[in-house]
Amino acid sequence: VGLFGDIGRNLVNLLDAVRRRPPDRDAVARRTVAAAGASKSRRAAQQRGAAAARTAGQITPALVAAELGELLPPDFVFVDETISNRPSFITALDFGDPLAYFAANGLSLGYSGGAAVGMQLALPHRRVVSVVGDGSLLYYPHALWNAANLRLPVLFVVLNNGSYRVLKLIVERMGGP
Repeated sequence: VGLFGDIGRNLVNLLDAVRRRPPDRDAVARRTVAAAGASKSRRAAQQRGAAAARTAGQITPALVAAELGELLPPDFVFVDETISNRPSFITALDFGDPLAYFAANGLSLGYSGGAAVGMQLALPHRRVVSVVGDGSLLYYPHALWNAANLRLPVLFVVLNNGSYRVLKLIVERMGGP
């Protein structure tokens, strides 16, 4: 819902409206149980995908995400430009706090390298990991030079799917061939 007007007054009115209609605790409890079940199912499917890739000797997004999940320290920062492989990573990784996950929406390609460098500068005590597709990395490869020049310990993982997959996904979502 878009609210036009004074932000302060709108927030006061919104707070009053919420207080007049408290949440249905039973409905909240049901949604919480359903969300936890769906999350558990997604995590199990992710783990099966990673195990199948290990058995087959294949490197898949599910396997890369599972390996990162096992190797990263608890306070890592994940800069996510996986776009077409995002479900594998957000399912496999445990984000410990709000700063642990950074991503942009709107198909803004190429931002993650520079964002990872900035995050590492801002949070030098944390391990910053940028996972990016090969197509997206082509937009701003000089971010790698910045990280190297500043001797930053950013871990860059580049997923090479051999195609510009995100464009194919967009065409599919729009009903194209």
